[in-house]
Amino acid sequence: MKRVLKCLFVMLVLALCVPLALMPVAATGILPGDTDGNDKLTEGELADSIMAYLDVTYLGGSADYLELDELRDAAHVYAYWNGEPMRITDMADREATFYRPVKRVVCTASNIVRVAIALDACDRLVGIDQCSHPGNKRMDPLCFNSPVCAEQLCGGRLVELPDTGSSVGPRGHQIHLQEELIMSLKADVIFLTSDLYADVTQEKTGIPVVYLRSSGYMFEDVCESAEIMGMVLETEGEAEERLSFIKEEVNKISNITSQIPDSDKPTVFWGWTQCSFESTVGSNSVTLDRAGAINVAKDIPRGWGSVTKEQIIAWNPDIILVGAGSSNEAAAIRLKDVLDDPVYQNMTAVKKGDVYLVPLVHIAGSPQDINLFNLIYLAKLLHPEEFEDLDVEEEGNEIFKRFLRVDGLFTEYVACNADWLRVRLDEQQKS
Repeated sequence: MKRVLKCLFVMLVLALCVPLALMPVAATGILPGDTDGNDKLTEGELADSIMAYLDVTYLGGSADYLELDELRDAAHVYAYWNGEPMRITDMADREATFYRPVKRVVCTASNIVRVAIALDACDRLVGIDQCSHPGNKRMDPLCFNSPVCAEQLCGGRLVELPDTGSSVGPRGHQIHLQEELIMSLKADVIFLTSDLYADVTQEKTGIPVVYLRSSGYMFEDVCESAEIMGMVLETEGEAEERLSFIKEEVNKISNITSQIPDSDKPTVFWGWTQCSFESTVGSNSVTLDRAGAINVAKDIPRGWGSVTKEQIIAWNPDIILVGAGSSNEAAAIRLKDVLDDPVYQNMTAVKKGDVYLVPLVHIAGSPQDINLFNLIYLAKLLHPEEFEDLDVEEEGNEIFKRFLRVDGLFTEYVACNADWLRVRLDEQQKS
């Protein structure tokens, strides 16, 4: 009879573990209910924990027991993790170990926040980097100064989240994390974009750290980041849906452009950073390749690099692309700087007027939605006949919706930041 009762109690708590409670539970290196500490929660241990809880709660017992939220965690571990810790290998081949379901998340870069939103984890975010706060005067890479986005993105709760610091930058970039604040938030995981500081941060905070290279230059990096975060958050279904969408969008373009002979592809120079037009994308850019262009700077061995004006003139590309910056004013200034530069006046692209703005300064992998849109936008810009039926604005809205879960956000982004893009989109629709 006692065993039957235990089994009934186990079934009861298993039913309670879906959905998971989002109350914070202090992270430890021991599975909840694993009384012998051997990293294996058995049915007997779970049943004993339930019986102890009932005994103390309802019968006035005095034994040690787990709180209800801890019992839910234990039931989840037993039902979904086979009673063992969840071990995840991140993009630096590090292993992060989780002893409880991840309910409280800190993201240290806007690209990582984007992935969390895409995977429907808004309600788990407890700390984000400064740039991910909608309305940030210095940079707003999530909402692009759109009040509609700020009100709707994650139900408007991002504005209220604390700034827990940033890990943006290439390998070796110094990070600035509010470690004590993160610990006070009882975070279950820290998603970091600096592999060099991952182990140090984990040691200081005692919180599992997962390194994601979502700011990399390849669509493949974006996909792998989403896949790993999906495993940590146990939202693999959402991750797979987003990955399938990315692959479909990329294939929609590359299946056509891959059939275009190189002799029919324009040579392109892409000047993209806010600081210098002469900074360009290099060998890691798959956006230009898949859009059906020949990147004149493809031999630059890194994801980006600086070149001289003399080198650009020597390349003499058919088309010049200029990163627009983050506002209408910035776009106008950047375009004028190129078109009015006396050094460039004899270049083919300048003479023919084939100098075009491209959304934002992000071109080679981050942020993910803008990068994916750029692929669509460039394909139609470079090969209008092959993509005559492609509705770029419709594609943009669908891409933004998949990543940020807000309807009509791309159209809103254009209205807030890119008059030049509004004109371009309208011209494409008429042609």
